[in-house]
Amino acid sequence: MATAIADAEARGEITRLASEQSALRRVATLVARGASPNAVFDAVTNEIKALVGAEAVTLARYEGDELVVLASQADRTELTVGQRVPVQDPDGNVTAMVRKTGRPARRDGPPQGESAIATILKHSGIGSRVAVPVVVEDEIWGVLAATWSQETPPDDTAQRMADFARLLDTAIGNADSREQLIASRARVLAAGDDARRRVVRDLHDGAQQRLVTTIVALKLARGRAVLAEDPEAEAAMEEALAFAEGALDDLRELSRGILPLGLMHGGLRAAVDALVSRLELPVDVDVSTDRLPQHLEASAYFIVAEALTNVVKHAQATCAAVTAFVEAGHVHVEIRDDGIGGADPRGFGLMGIADRAHALGGELDVRDGDGAGTIVTVWIPLATS
Repeated sequence: MATAIADAEARGEITRLASEQSALRRVATLVARGASPNAVFDAVTNEIKALVGAEAVTLARYEGDELVVLASQADRTELTVGQRVPVQDPDGNVTAMVRKTGRPARRDGPPQGESAIATILKHSGIGSRVAVPVVVEDEIWGVLAATWSQETPPDDTAQRMADFARLLDTAIGNADSREQLIASRARVLAAGDDARRRVVRDLHDGAQQRLVTTIVALKLARGRAVLAEDPEAEAAMEEALAFAEGALDDLRELSRGILPLGLMHGGLRAAVDALVSRLELPVDVDVSTDRLPQHLEASAYFIVAEALTNVVKHAQATCAAVTAFVEAGHVHVEIRDDGIGGADPRGFGLMGIADRAHALGGELDVRDGDGAGTIVTVWIPLATS
């Protein structure tokens, strides 16, 4: 009987190890394929949830005195991705205990205390919770927390989670580094668009206003020259006026190329409407009038402008369509045409679109339409705001 029990326990241990190795292999494959940090974080929480049979698993990063939720797999709503929760009450809060001690923590029974996390868990009917540290580069980076409402997990659950978390440190570290790189690129992009915005505002409030004043003065002077019956003065005024009006038009065109004033005041829909009104190609516009964060509006506009420029120059199209909307936490932008198709994603224009999308953690897809033409689709997560 003792031998049979030992064999059963050995088989169970082998099965458990095999499951953990398979889970780790799936996560490592995602990292090797260059999956987004969000995809890696989601996979980590999903694998832990399956391994320990939890009702909910959350991966969060410590930032100062707060926890930032990066991923959550739950049978019910507890913490949501992006939510920030103060780290308080180290005597009863397992995530705070992990941060304080650097060791796994477990609590069974209803949460105690009035901390933000305790309040959330009480409302969710949580009974048991286990948390383990996630260590990256020898420092406590974050925490993996699992919860149960009715079932009490086995005694070795914390150790199993800790063992798995240790195996994941490289994968999580790589994903976190990529996330920080994306955030850094997004900040650089936003700073560039902010600089464009300031330049356009300065042009509008400065040089353009002075040119408008100059044109008004020249028109008044021309009127006086006409009244004085001085043909030479009138001709000189006409020439100066033409130069000034031409300079104003050039300056406005330059300003639109830097960043359309309509984008700043009216949002993406107003800017796209103004853009297509200057094209000879008919373009159907279905863009939400809802405002987005400024840097997302600017990026979506430049994506549309570059794609339509490609259509006009290369597609031999008779019409095009622009669609933009927000769904499932992403800004979706699509530009399609009825041209000859065969667009090369390695082309300068499409590579510029891809770079802007990737800098914001987004993706670009370029494909031929069902009948003809090209469909350019970009997804940008709102989380970058």
